[in-house]
Amino acid sequence: MAVTLEALKEGSTLHLGMAGDIDFALLIPGPVPFPESLQAAAWLHPKSHPMQWRDGPPRVATFEHLPGGRYTLFAVDREGNQLHREELEAPTAGEHSRDVRVVWRPLGP
Repeated sequence: MAVTLEALKEGSTLHLGMAGDIDFALLIPGPVPFPESLQAAAWLHPKSHPMQWRDGPPRVATFEHLPGGRYTLFAVDREGNQLHREELEAPTAGEHSRDVRVVWRPLGP
């Protein structure tokens, strides 16, 4: 049995302005708890919606074709030992921008 997947051409676009000390960002559908270890954080990346970076200033992470709904944003610092986590709501259509105000939390062993 063959399954053909097509990319979503509808949905919203979200532009997130990022502070200079953010290395990359992940946007995962639904509420996702803060990972308590590096090992627990390893599964976040493959679940993230695809992102495009625009180096700045300002640096902007763009997520396109988002189905409307709740997402969890994770931002990782340049050293890879701290995470920022916040939940946000993506509208069903349109183009939206916002700045991310990071609150770092250490990532456990």
